[in-house]
Amino acid sequence: MWSVRATCLIYVQILGPYPKTASRNEFVVTIVDPVSHWIVAQPIAFDSSLSSQVSCLIFKTFCDFGFTKCTISSVPPQISSDILNKLKKYDNCLRKVTAALDVPAGAAEICNIVKCQDKVAECAWLSELFSAWVQDNPGTWDKDLDEFLFEFRALPKNGAPSPFRSMFNRRPVRWSEVDKENIIQNNPVPELPKRRKLQGSLMKVLHDYILSNIL
Repeated sequence: MWSVRATCLIYVQILGPYPKTASRNEFVVTIVDPVSHWIVAQPIAFDSSLSSQVSCLIFKTFCDFGFTKCTISSVPPQISSDILNKLKKYDNCLRKVTAALDVPAGAAEICNIVKCQDKVAECAWLSELFSAWVQDNPGTWDKDLDEFLFEFRALPKNGAPSPFRSMFNRRPVRWSEVDKENIIQNNPVPELPKRRKLQGSLMKVLHDYILSNIL
């Protein structure tokens, strides 16, 4: 059953250090929705670009799934403060969206929806999950991370719906003819708006003009 509570709150953690790989990665930035257990993750090296990498991943996740309350935990205060400062540069993007929607003014600033916290009890399972993955794949855990994440998102856990089902209310694999028929029947291709058709006509006129007068 799809959960309407999914992505109402997300948690950001930096897990590790793990055995350093050939790409010099030692840590994993994780973003998890505690309701659906959907995980976004990225391997990183512990260097001067760490806070920039984390802030970029948080912003990309916001863009993919929508802006929501976010708690950064298990991160040294200096780094979490730096992450928050770097996230502020995306405020203009958030303001453009909130200005067009019926959204409280306070939500138009990232500093009002992103908070820092020492630890998050709800996500204790996440560290165990990644530790087991790294232990089984000590030299390639970063290279094979996307494959691991897909399997985790796609498969049901202990009788509960898979993270993919909880997020999107469908299977992660769609390939049968039945699926194609259902897509066409239930979601007919919409007609292009008149403005789009008009733009197409104008482009044709311009194209014909160029061919007859310039070339």
